[in-house]
Amino acid sequence: MHSARGNKGRLSERAVKPVQVPLFEWRELAAAHLVAVDHPRPVYYNIRIEGCAKGYRVCKESGIWGRKPDRRVWRFETLAAAEKEYRRRIRAKTNLQRKAVRKYVLAGRSGNFGGKSNKGENSRRSDAV
Repeated sequence: MHSARGNKGRLSERAVKPVQVPLFEWRELAAAHLVAVDHPRPVYYNIRIEGCAKGYRVCKESGIWGRKPDRRVWRFETLAAAEKEYRRRIRAKTNLQRKAVRKYVLAGRSGNFGGKSNKGENSRRSDAV
């Protein structure tokens, strides 16, 4: 049987490298997918809330499909603070009156955060028709 150590006590190339296992797994609590309207390129903005034993974070990924995305992370101690930032960013990006060139619409959502339900809006529209 051959040992992993060769001559002079050095590890050979056949030695197994150590793997770092994360102590705290981040769990996705809510996510939203936004797409730009009236934009010449396929632009997206994904945002999510993640939580683990040591706190919460809001993660965003945005850019043009097929290109390297811009990723940012904001950390929070409480879920309430993370949820507030998550909702604020969605509200700002979906505001069609904003001055920025990119204006987004909500294309999908998962989780329990993110604002009002569309159920009430649909019922009001059907009454008006």
